[in-house]
Amino acid sequence: MTKRIGIDVGGTNVKIALVDGEGKIIYSNSVPTYAQMGYEYTVNNIKQAIRDLMKETNTDAKEIEGIGFDFPGQVDYKTGVVKLAPNIPGWINVPIAQMIEEEFNIPTRIDNDVRCAALGELKFGAGKGCENFVCITVGTGIGSGLVINGQLVRGAANAAGEIGHIKLQMNGGPICGCGDTGCLEAFASGPSIVAMAQEYLKGGKSTKFREMAG
Repeated sequence: MTKRIGIDVGGTNVKIALVDGEGKIIYSNSVPTYAQMGYEYTVNNIKQAIRDLMKETNTDAKEIEGIGFDFPGQVDYKTGVVKLAPNIPGWINVPIAQMIEEEFNIPTRIDNDVRCAALGELKFGAGKGCENFVCITVGTGIGSGLVINGQLVRGAANAAGEIGHIKLQMNGGPICGCGDTGCLEAFASGPSIVAMAQEYLKGGKSTKFREMAG
């Protein structure tokens, strides 16, 4: 049986799965990202998660055809380097694919998280059979993956679909993870909505939370 490992690195959690050739999940697990600890700590945590997966499933490295990563940020998929990750501090020019491949001697590839989601939908999900669609995700950040004429669009700088940094407020506004202000992510990402709700509650403004709490 063909086996592959898929890893989703998020700002809060790292999700890992062992899948077969048809994309069916054989085993899955989730561990904290510990983003505040720096990229080396997170990479070591990912390595341990891979070891745990192989132990739990009694799988040898030789049985695994490849490891595929997705990462929330600007990724050079050709070199396997995370160029920049606005919501995960310290990830600048990190050659994570090389680091994992050297550790396990398994071919390893990485790409932007939403582009990977778009590819997954194109092959296995809602986008199967569609020539043109947009896949949008909202979490710690906001991003989109574009499929045009059945092909994933990456852009000249591997940044196509980075809608989270579209300016909603040209002057001022909340600070975004990228360091700028007024970006879509600064208004509508998961953490931004939570922060906004907390400010409203502190200020005594009417919110659905207050109505629901009575």
